[in-house]
Amino acid sequence: MQNNICRIPVTATYTVYKGNSEPVMTAAEYVDIPADAIARFLIKRCGADAIFGGDTKS
Repeated sequence: MQNNICRIPVTATYTVYKGNSEPVMTAAEYVDIPADAIARFLIKRCGADAIFGGDTKS
């Protein structure tokens, strides 16, 4: 068994019950995604500087 797998909800149904303003997840479909695939996606989308720090001055 690999420890670097993340179980991610890809679809979810939320319900707001009467008298409660907070939504509650009532159903979900999960997919196991390798952590390195998530990391590659974030670096590609956000850039390495956003992930690992870098000059945030404009």
